[in-house]
Amino acid sequence: MIAAAREAGVFLMTAYRLHNEPGTVAVLEHIRNDAIGRPLSFQSVFSFQAAAGNHRLKAASWGGPLQDVGVYCVNAARHVFAEEPIEAMAMAHRPNDDPRFGEVEASVAALLRFPSGGLAQFVASFGAAAVDNYRVVGTAGDLELDPGFRFETATKLRLRRDGEVRETQFPQIDHFGAQVEYFSDCIKAGTPPEANGEEGLADLRALIAIETAALTGQPQAITSHARARHPTSDMVRVTPVTDRRLVF
Repeated sequence: MIAAAREAGVFLMTAYRLHNEPGTVAVLEHIRNDAIGRPLSFQSVFSFQAAAGNHRLKAASWGGPLQDVGVYCVNAARHVFAEEPIEAMAMAHRPNDDPRFGEVEASVAALLRFPSGGLAQFVASFGAAAVDNYRVVGTAGDLELDPGFRFETATKLRLRRDGEVRETQFPQIDHFGAQVEYFSDCIKAGTPPEANGEEGLADLRALIAIETAALTGQPQAITSHARARHPTSDMVRVTPVTDRRLVF
């Protein structure tokens, strides 16, 4: 897809809706502005109870919690540290008494190591209560986005530093409308989108390394080129939520 888009002279964008969402970008802006010092660790949980028969539970569809919701955790960590991970370790669990998980894992826990020494830990699960959040701990403070990933709820940011706590509630937006509006603006202006094909490929390399680490029990090296661009405030689109029904 990347090669085809380049050959045709057209833009290719990976549909990362959170790159155009105000709370997600605010996290990155706070980190760039030294609000918590140097980021050291990232912890995240993204989980829900998957319904029996859902296509996400099919191995033929490369289903599983890592592939479906774990990618959100990987993508967030990559931009929090503004680096590409260099190593992955992981463990997975598949219960014997739950027929939903005959083909895929119920839960995957992963650890990513970054060049600067940053560590990202996350759990992705199809068999746990609905949770979607992440926390970044730095040398001088920490911040938490909770909710952090789903499109049905507005993000909320909590920043702690020097004994003070500040909370920011962001507006509920139409995530899908926001990313379409942003991509349309890129096309009209002739500006390549930040979340191009290589952005998606970088996450894919990390997912494959995590999957292999969980299967083998051995750490896996990851090699990706450093990204020159990350989500910025000019990419945010505060699109109103419509009445159309969306199914997660």
